[in-house]
Amino acid sequence: MEEQTKEFHADEEFGLKDIFRALWSKILILLLVLVLGATAGGLYGYLDTKDVYVYGANPEFYINPDKYPKEDETSDKESQYGVYGAYGQHVMENMVKLLSSESFSKQLMEAMPEGIKPNVSKTNADGSINKTYASFLRKINSSVRFSYTGAQAIEDSDLSKSFIYVSISVYGKENKAFAEALLTAVEAEVPAYIEKYMVVPSGYDFTNCVKTSELDEIYQTNVGQTKDATTKYAILLGVVALLVACVVVVLVSRTDNRFRNYESVAQRFGVPVLGVLPSIEKREYDGEVRK
Repeated sequence: MEEQTKEFHADEEFGLKDIFRALWSKILILLLVLVLGATAGGLYGYLDTKDVYVYGANPEFYINPDKYPKEDETSDKESQYGVYGAYGQHVMENMVKLLSSESFSKQLMEAMPEGIKPNVSKTNADGSINKTYASFLRKINSSVRFSYTGAQAIEDSDLSKSFIYVSISVYGKENKAFAEALLTAVEAEVPAYIEKYMVVPSGYDFTNCVKTSELDEIYQTNVGQTKDATTKYAILLGVVALLVACVVVVLVSRTDNRFRNYESVAQRFGVPVLGVLPSIEKREYDGEVRK
């Protein structure tokens, strides 16, 4: 009798296998939602970037104040780097605004070759602004960005370096020729514009502005973007879908009023449970007769 009781209790234990079996249907749903979400996200990222081409370049220009040669050629000339802090941040912030202005965009437009820039006048016959002309100017203005780093000491000396950094970014595979023409115009017009309009510090006669970057070609700046976007959106939408599915599963489980064990029946109705019908699993007959 004691042996039968022990065997009965052993059969009633609820192990990890039983838990996994009970949750298997929900786990399958969650895995399916995860896969569907990741697939949808990856497809969105791929379609959103597969035909996107960005061409650009990053020319740099070095700026310093300088003096005309002195009459006495034997005397020492001032350093070509100028003095530390000669071009302060506020001076170049104003210069960057000028470079980003519509007037400088017009100058870049004039420097671009025929066939790239539209062959139209600025105004129509009635005096209104030509839409094609205005659209091309906006395109130039939005494709070029300027930033500045000034008065950087060279090692431990009192000399300084001031730089203008240009970022050219043009969208569209068919616009590579436009990007190349814009780079050529920037390389030609920025030094001339800076040397003409830069305020020269006291004691100096003019401004030098020379291109210092070695890269002179337009290149595709978003290589690998499609793969990165596909992976990113697949992970993002997969995780979001999984979280939403988990919340739904929990809510459905909490609102399910069915009884899952006989203790719940006793608690609900306040009466004892007299008996429970067991679930009998099929077992293979091993030929042994049990008494």
